[in-house]
Amino acid sequence: MRQVALLAAFVLSVRWVAPPRGHAQTPPPGDSLLYAACMPVYIEEFKQKGSDEQRAPVMASMICQMVAGACPQELRGERCDKSIRLLSEQVEKSGLSLPYMAASAGRTDLIKKLIELKVNVNKAIRASLDSTLGRGWTPLMIAAAEGHAETVSALVESGADVNATNALGRTALMFASMYGFLAVVTDLLGHRADPNIVPRDSTGWTALIAAAHNGHIEVTWALLNHGADVSIKDKQGKTALAWAEAQGHKELAQALRDSTAKK
Repeated sequence: MRQVALLAAFVLSVRWVAPPRGHAQTPPPGDSLLYAACMPVYIEEFKQKGSDEQRAPVMASMICQMVAGACPQELRGERCDKSIRLLSEQVEKSGLSLPYMAASAGRTDLIKKLIELKVNVNKAIRASLDSTLGRGWTPLMIAAAEGHAETVSALVESGADVNATNALGRTALMFASMYGFLAVVTDLLGHRADPNIVPRDSTGWTALIAAAHNGHIEVTWALLNHGADVSIKDKQGKTALAWAEAQGHKELAQALRDSTAKK
């Protein structure tokens, strides 16, 4: 199943590659849903082949069709829908999911198609290609961690649980706050993300502490305006203010002092 997951990851990473000039079937750039989904899916055949040597021609054939843009007329047809479902089912058997991979790559087009097909785009993964990620990540979490604002928006509009936690107790808001993705943070807060959830990891950093530690002042303001608690301490006994001071974020530290004074 690892080969299936790797194959799907490769497919998701490929956007349209321009065919030779004069190709009669060049699709418009915006219509690049997922080429593997609009042609006969090779996943079953790929899975049945026993060796890498046997699998190589299958993958080569699929990549060839992807690059050539062999099936632009079928992107929105019944065949495409069936293929996407099949691909989704196969990837899920590996412990990952097609929605997770699409969210990781910022493929909002595919996320919207999966939503349309009523595929569960909010289900947490059981495993990961990167063992350091741990279990329990949802498509929303990875989209937030990668800063894919449009993908996050599509997921929250579909009803994604903004307060879901992974195996370490971390939320999508924590990731977006950590990396300073203001648009994502604003969207999550607007959909009732809780800024005061404390993770079960070794840090105990709330979204506010993560933002303060990394000097993201606009994100800090957004969190404060949505009820972030400045008094929460992490596993080291430090508040967001203590971290801001320790990291030399003077303006941010002052904002936190002002917020504390208003309490």
